[in-house]
Amino acid sequence: MNSVLSRKKRITLLNSTKKAIVLEKLKTNKSDDVIAAEFNVDRSTVTKIIKNKETYLNYDENEPANKKSRIQNGSFHLIEKALFKWYVSAKSANIPLSYEILHEKALQFYAEFKSKNVPMKDKFEASRGWISNFLHRHNLSSKIMSGESESVDLNSIQDFKKKITSLVEKYEPCDVYNCDKAGLFYGIGPNRTIAAKDEQCKGFKKDKSRVTVLFTVNATGTAKIKPCIF
Repeated sequence: MNSVLSRKKRITLLNSTKKAIVLEKLKTNKSDDVIAAEFNVDRSTVTKIIKNKETYLNYDENEPANKKSRIQNGSFHLIEKALFKWYVSAKSANIPLSYEILHEKALQFYAEFKSKNVPMKDKFEASRGWISNFLHRHNLSSKIMSGESESVDLNSIQDFKKKITSLVEKYEPCDVYNCDKAGLFYGIGPNRTIAAKDEQCKGFKKDKSRVTVLFTVNATGTAKIKPCIF
């Protein structure tokens, strides 16, 4: 039974993904272990792909028909290929990505192909469904990037609630006010990105430019003091 549990699920990689692995190796010279973790494959798989890198760098000419159709049968496969190549480059630069960014980039590639008179349908919207299918075909998904973690002492919270309740119980709710401040990080980037499924996403150094906003309101919500910004 243990041998069954330890047996890793066999993953069939598209040649476009294999090419992305080769490009990642050539561009960053990362170790096979690091690249394997990024693409959610075994290190031996990466080593084998790198060993045959010339094949995958020219995969358009050598792609078997049964594998090639998985990409080309999708709508606007030239856009999809260009978008995936751009995704690999953006990921290597640690740029957080979203549906909206992929949407705009896909439209940009469409405009470029049309300007070069590449045969293509007259209408392309890069809809959310198209983007979702693109992610599915390349084993990608939208994930929250992990940053600094914080621990919360639940016991301390319960003790504070008991103490504050005993302090305010002699006042009318409309006369009990709560005041708290919050930081508005107006230059911060998104906390989600597009990455391989089951990949652990690490955060990056964030822009901590901020203003502090002070909020005050009574317990009944009938008196809300104008926020103070400083």
